[in-house]
Amino acid sequence: MVFLAAAPKVKVRQFAGLLQTVVAAALFFLASLNQFYRFRLARRIAAGWFSF
Repeated sequence: MVFLAAAPKVKVRQFAGLLQTVVAAALFFLASLNQFYRFRLARRIAAGWFSF
């Protein structure tokens, strides 16, 4: 943590921006993955209903 304190403000700001981008990308990836699984689950349920 001493390195972060000694680092210039620009570096910290760049790191924060990078961190934000990574977090946003991870959230987007998780959301799309969740949507994909929900779609598959809904299709499976629909297929189960129509099989009767």
